[in-house]
Amino acid sequence: MPMSILIVDKDPSGLKRLAGVIRNAGYPDVVSAMTLKGALEMVDKGDDVVTASNINLIIANLSSREIEEECRRFKENISFSDIPIIAIKCNKDHIPLRVAIDANITECLTDIDNEAEIMMRVRSVLSLKYEIKRRKALERSLSEMARQLEHTNQILQMISSQDGLTGVANRRYFDQFLSNEWRRAIRNSSSVSLIMIDIDFFKAYNDIYGHLQGDDCLRRVAGEIQRTLKRSSDIVARYGGEEFAVVLPATDLKGAIKIAQLIHENIIALNIRHEGSTVMDCVTVSLGVASEIPKIDSKYDSLIKKADEALYKAKRSGRNRVVCWDEAMTSESLK
Repeated sequence: MPMSILIVDKDPSGLKRLAGVIRNAGYPDVVSAMTLKGALEMVDKGDDVVTASNINLIIANLSSREIEEECRRFKENISFSDIPIIAIKCNKDHIPLRVAIDANITECLTDIDNEAEIMMRVRSVLSLKYEIKRRKALERSLSEMARQLEHTNQILQMISSQDGLTGVANRRYFDQFLSNEWRRAIRNSSSVSLIMIDIDFFKAYNDIYGHLQGDDCLRRVAGEIQRTLKRSSDIVARYGGEEFAVVLPATDLKGAIKIAQLIHENIIALNIRHEGSTVMDCVTVSLGVASEIPKIDSKYDSLIKKADEALYKAKRSGRNRVVCWDEAMTSESLK
């Protein structure tokens, strides 16, 4: 599609003279109109030659009043807002600078017969337009690259924080999340609760059904734990092997026990057959629950230790149950 220079002059001889100057300077695609309004109508008709997208420059030989009224109206049309206008005034009534500025005129010339000056201004304005266009294209490209980079970073962040097998959070993200929530709880003097979960007799499950079935079991258990959690602030992470951890910010021990019991019941309701279990004929889990209101300078390791001790007691007591931590467990672990 040709890139055109639009000439506006109510004098037919002026149109012809300007067109000749422009063509002689190496710009053959010249379109003429006697008024800016007429030019606008040409564009609105969707003419194959004159469209807003292929007009590079407008050269207008108009009076001060026409410049003030028509150019401002012309520039208000979003299709033409980026097209530069050179206004030529060849009589003694020169266009006032204020009028030119208000009408968004790019350049002003005072002599239609000075071909050298006309072409110098034309080349200068076109060079500026091309540079602006190039920079805008570069900005769009950089913006798109930034958007793609952000999207890629989000994907990488998700991958780096996700367990590849089960799709829930991984151990790395668990440590980071619990550390952040621990500091938040110190600031707010609020509770943080932790549930440690272990699939009962999982080694026997793998031995009987194979590792592919074992992987599917892990995925189903992880998915059910995730579905049991209703708040976006709660997370489940694969802690290691067949063990999972649930972090419950701003949750006291009573609330954590209730969630642990729901998880326990929902895993049983999956009814995943397990002939190697000595407690039921389906997959079950043991759960240890602990809760703390962190003190200043304390570390979240203490919460993990308590939940681990509760889980150990649940397994030692026969598995397939929920046990919450109490002071007696620490004494027992020291014996």
